[in-house]
Amino acid sequence: TRDLRFYTRRLSCTERLGSKDWGSCRRPCSGLVVDGEVELVIQRAVQVWGSKAGEVKVNRWKWLIHNAKLEIYEFSVDRRETYIAENRYFPFYVMSYIKEGGASAILNGVLYDTPAGHLVLIPSYTRHSHFIPEGRGPTTFLWWHFNITVGGLDLMKLIQFPITLQIQNAATFEEMFYSYMRFCTGSPSLPSIIYRRAKEYEIMALLFENIIQCSDNQAE
Repeated sequence: TRDLRFYTRRLSCTERLGSKDWGSCRRPCSGLVVDGEVELVIQRAVQVWGSKAGEVKVNRWKWLIHNAKLEIYEFSVDRRETYIAENRYFPFYVMSYIKEGGASAILNGVLYDTPAGHLVLIPSYTRHSHFIPEGRGPTTFLWWHFNITVGGLDLMKLIQFPITLQIQNAATFEEMFYSYMRFCTGSPSLPSIIYRRAKEYEIMALLFENIIQCSDNQAE
């Protein structure tokens, strides 16, 4: 596991993120959930933070994203001939993108395949297995473990995201990830820390863009 030193906060224990099982079942690509759930999260966040209700703008999603906190716990680029990780259970989300080769994941007894140019997005508190099937050959993973929250509340719970997703602009996504890696592993400086943080949100923006595009395509 890569040592993230000063620029990311390592996960110390599952209790730090809570032990509630939020469930792992997600309907395929159905976009953003109903406004009632968004309103509930906003109300809870306002209660947690003690904010004035008038400070919450009409555009609920703009307010949520503006106040969101993104935490990256671990990340890496790995090239493997073989790989199997069984029965894992994490208090954070797993994003694993396949640059070359292919991999599969099993969640709740369902097999998900991720060829090159696709990623698997595994919800937190979801028991799963992740592996390279026989015959797939060398596989390159670009992965990170993350949470994105508002006032300690899980923002990803408001998004009906697919477990697997094809990245339409794969070359751009890969370049963003490698650029992020360079800022994280180079000599620390104030500019590099700011650039790293910007790249984190840029990658998440591209991920959300693909999720929404997937939803729009299914709606047509």
